[in-house]
Amino acid sequence: MSTMSAQIVTSDLLAELSTEATTGTWSSQQLTSGDRGTSHAPALAVYRDKLLMVWKGKLDDPHIFYSVFDGNTWSPQQLTSGDRGTSHAPALATYRDKLLMVWKGKLDDPHIFYSVFDGNTWSPQQLTSGDRGTSHAPALATYRDKLLMVWKGKLDDPHIFYSVFDGNTWSPQQLTSGDRGTSHAPALATYQDKLLMVWKGKLDDPRIFYSVFDGNTWSPQQLTSGDRGTSHAPALATYQDKLVMVWKGKLDDPRIFYSVFDGNV
Repeated sequence: MSTMSAQIVTSDLLAELSTEATTGTWSSQQLTSGDRGTSHAPALAVYRDKLLMVWKGKLDDPHIFYSVFDGNTWSPQQLTSGDRGTSHAPALATYRDKLLMVWKGKLDDPHIFYSVFDGNTWSPQQLTSGDRGTSHAPALATYRDKLLMVWKGKLDDPHIFYSVFDGNTWSPQQLTSGDRGTSHAPALATYQDKLLMVWKGKLDDPRIFYSVFDGNTWSPQQLTSGDRGTSHAPALATYQDKLVMVWKGKLDDPRIFYSVFDGNV
C-alpha cells in the first residue's frame, strides 16, 4: 500500500511541506497578467529554460493561448494558432527537444488534437488519431523516450484509454484496464522509472485511485487512501524524489489538499 497521507494546504502545513521537501514558503498569489482569463485549468511545462503556460479562453471563447515566464514576468498572451479550440483544459509535455500540446476539440467535438512548439511557432493542429475521443482533458507524460497520453472516454464512457507517441505517430488506443473508470481527467507523472496515473472514481465516486505503468502493463487500480475524495481531476508532479498529488475536496468542499507518495506500492 502507498504511504500517502492527506493534508489540507494551510499556512501551517505549507511550512511542514517546505521542511519535508526543501526550504521556503509559498509566495502570495499574483496575477500572471490582467490580459488573460480561462474557464478551465491552465497547463504548465518547462521548455528550454523557460516556463510556458497554455490555457483555454474565458467563458465561451474556445481559443488556446500561451504565455512564457522568464523568471520574473509573463509575456503577453498569444494565440497558439487560430486553427484550434477546446472546451476543456489542454495538456503539455516536453519530448525530444520539442513541446507537445494535446487538447479535446471545441464544443461537442470529442476528437483529440495535438500541435508541436519548436520555440518559435506552433505546428498546425493534427488529429492524434480518428479512433479516439474524450469528454474531458487528456493528460501527457514522457516515459522511457516515449510520450504517453491518457484520457477518459467520450460522452458517458468512463473508461481510461492510453496511446504512445514515438515522435511520428500515435499508437492505436488501448484500455489502461477494464477495472477502472473516471468522470473527469486522469493525471500522469513519472516517478522512479515508473509512470503513475491517478484519477477520480467514476460517476459520483469521489475516491482517488492510482495505477502504475511499467512500460508494458498497468497495475490493478488501488486507492491512494480511503481518507480522501474529490469532485474534479487531481494533479501530479515529481519533486526531489517524491511524488506530490494535489486535489480539490469532494462535493462543495473548495479546499486544496496534498499528499506525498514515497514509492511503496
